[in-house]
Amino acid sequence: MIKLIIFDVGGVILYFNDEIYKHMLSKKSKIRYNELSAVMDPILLKMDIGKATLKDLERALRDKFGITKGQMAWNETYKSMAKVDNKMIALIKKLSNKYDIAILTNTCRSRYLYAFKKFMNKDLFNGRFASCYLGMSKPDGRIFNHVLKKMHSRSSESVFIDNMEQNVRGAKMAGINGIKFVNVAQLLRDLKKLGV
Repeated sequence: MIKLIIFDVGGVILYFNDEIYKHMLSKKSKIRYNELSAVMDPILLKMDIGKATLKDLERALRDKFGITKGQMAWNETYKSMAKVDNKMIALIKKLSNKYDIAILTNTCRSRYLYAFKKFMNKDLFNGRFASCYLGMSKPDGRIFNHVLKKMHSRSSESVFIDNMEQNVRGAKMAGINGIKFVNVAQLLRDLKKLGV
């Protein structure tokens, strides 16, 4: 019997991710996407676990490509482009009447703080877990075990929902039921199969 439902944020509750940002910056700066990604990806991974900061990313892009902080518009782009999925929020509100609800997201501090101030009603979530504060990220099994411990939940009584297959696999390796998110209708069908 499911007692805890854990949601990813980007691509599930909010429409925004680093790929969207990199495509925008590539077009704006006229730098090939692959070249930009090669510089950004290692730093973004470190930002997700709190081992690098936005200043590190700004410095790397300035040194390699001459991109200024203003051209990056890191927070401004997120604030203007990130959109909440109101159907998902409505579903979470409904589920929160019967289940413990947590979020588990790979993100940097600036985006996490903004998303929760702007989009997320803190009363909806019994637990909020961000990779940048935990020093580990999905799909690492340790992060799933951490969430289970903090939420006082068994893996067999939990379900994790994410739009990225590797993260769903990571949850399953930790013994958690996993659902790859495509859309709300599909999610409802998959939750029903688990008795939710």
